[in-house]
Amino acid sequence: MDKELEVRITEDGNLESIYKDDLTDLYSDLGRVTVERASDVEFENGGWTVRCHKDPQKAIRTIDDKISVGYVGNIVSFKSRESALAKEVELFWELIGE
Repeated sequence: MDKELEVRITEDGNLESIYKDDLTDLYSDLGRVTVERASDVEFENGGWTVRCHKDPQKAIRTIDDKISVGYVGNIVSFKSRESALAKEVELFWELIGE
């Protein structure tokens, strides 16, 4: 289990974080828990892509050989699902940000 967990508190007092199965006891202690999908990792056109669940046009893309989250540039096609998932976690806050 990772030793660190990044949590953000929204303006309305909700906590946001990447869900981890081994933290279910912690989640239960916090009270009512709602789990929402933040992104989609799907096999498209011969590779794995990562898109924002609420806005599928917002995706992990490349512009000038730089990988970031946005609406402009080519959607990155990862060779393996594992590499797509790793980049999804790395760019999690950008994917869910407004």
